[in-house]
This record gives sequence, structure tokens and C-alpha cells, in this order.
Amino acid sequence: MTTRHRRAGELCLLATTILTPFALPATAMAQEAGAPQASEQTTAPSSGLTDIVVTATRTSESVQRVPISIQALAPEKLDQRQVANFADYANILPSVSFATLGPGRSEPFFRGISVSGGALPTVGVYLDEIPLTTAGRMPDLHIYDIERIEALSGPQGTLFGASSLAGTLRIITQKPKLGEFEAGYDAQINKYGAGDPGAQLEGFMNLPVTENVAIRLMGYYRHDGGYIDNTPGSYNFKLGDDDPDTNYLLTNDDLVKKNYNPVTDWGGRAPFRWIWVTTG
Repeated sequence: MTTRHRRAGELCLLATTILTPFALPATAMAQEAGAPQASEQTTAPSSGLTDIVVTATRTSESVQRVPISIQALAPEKLDQRQVANFADYANILPSVSFATLGPGRSEPFFRGISVSGGALPTVGVYLDEIPLTTAGRMPDLHIYDIERIEALSGPQGTLFGASSLAGTLRIITQKPKLGEFEAGYDAQINKYGAGDPGAQLEGFMNLPVTENVAIRLMGYYRHDGGYIDNTPGSYNFKLGDDDPDTNYLLTNDDLVKKNYNPVTDWGGRAPFRWIWVTTG
């Protein structure tokens, strides 16, 4: 008599490249088959409202049932508010505020909690399960093809470790889907005032390679036209009135240009999902 056993498992590889302002290494995550998927969403039959499923407590649970203070932004909300970066979604989270010196140099706060002069931040930042927390450096990831954004008010040290005294921000990306092809793109052309025009192109594609293998690709290109003119200027240094050799003229002729401050960035993600089944 022969007994056959079936064992199933799932392997998900997330390779992420963000060219601005950081480059993220590849990471591997394993999950037992049959575990609830964080991307599952159900619709309440009585009200017609989408119920957001979150994993803030390390289990998939409705945001309405999680016994902690949490706010979640679903894809519909992100699209409606045209969220593209950290400042866009931080401004619509009531418990989150931030100080910034520009892209990639922001400091988020929950409920106004901060530690003056501390070496570590008070807010933990995660891309899926990858910690990105750095003091004074909030990664300004491009927000596209995102499943949801979770904002957990602190303290969250039990679940997310150090630097989560005030709270935790989690950016959850869309995962590859087995047996389903889908694709989409968004294009934009813009021009503000007398500056140069700008453009943005972003798209995604979910490819079912086999019945138990899938890959999801996301890429974007963004160009913001410059709007500041670098005008001619000069300064005459006089180190001594009696010695002309110590006097010289400094100019910016080689830097004079209209619309001097364009910004261009691009990046992408390539998560890979493989479910294997063995018999024995």
C-alpha cells in the first residue's frame, strides 16, 4: 500500500529598483500555502463599501476589526487623490505630519511625537517587509501599483522593533497573481507657467508564466520641467586696492541657462511568485 502526500509552498521574490533616491536590494519571502493573502478584499453587501484587509498585526484582518489605531489608504483612494510620493499620502493621513528639506530628506511624525537630538527616528518605514527606516531620510518612493498604505499609530515596538515609538508607515505593493493576465498604464503631460513642459509615463503588467509561476512588472519615467532661470551675475573680489594682482572678477557665465532646474527620475519593480507542490 502506497500513501502519497502532497505538500505545497510558496516563494515570492521581490526585486526592487528605485533610482531615486535609494536603490533597494532584492529580498526573499516565504509563505505557507493556504495562508490568507493580504491582497484579498471583500465588499460589504449592506453598504457597498470596500473593506480593506490589512496585515498590521502580522495576520490578514479587516481594518475595521484591528484592535489598534490604524489608517489605511486603498488603491481607489490613492488614484482619486493622484498620490505619487510621500508628501501626497502624508497630507491625507490625519495622524501623520512631517518636516522636509526636499525629496528624500523628510522626517515623518505621528501625533507630533519626536525625540529632540535622538540618533534614531521615531517612525518606522517599511516597503512590504523591508525596513527602510533612516534618521532624517524618508525614502521618497514612487507610489504606483500599490495595494495599500498603512499608518499605525505607536508605540509599535512589539511588532516592528526599534524606531517605531511614535508609529509605523507601511507601503504594501501589489503582488503577482497566478493564472491572470492584467496590464495598465498612465500617461501625463504637464506644463506650469512659463517653465518647460514635463511628462510622466507609468505602467504595470502581471504575467502568468505557468499555472504556478507569475511575475509582475512595474516601471515609471518622470520628468519635471525646470522653471527657474539662472541669470548672469558677477562679483569683483578686491583683496587690496594698491595691488591689482589680488583683484579678480568671478562670473557664472558657464552656468547661465533658462529653466535651470529640471528633475528626471525612473525606476521599477519585478516581484516573482512561485508556488511549488511536491508528492511523496
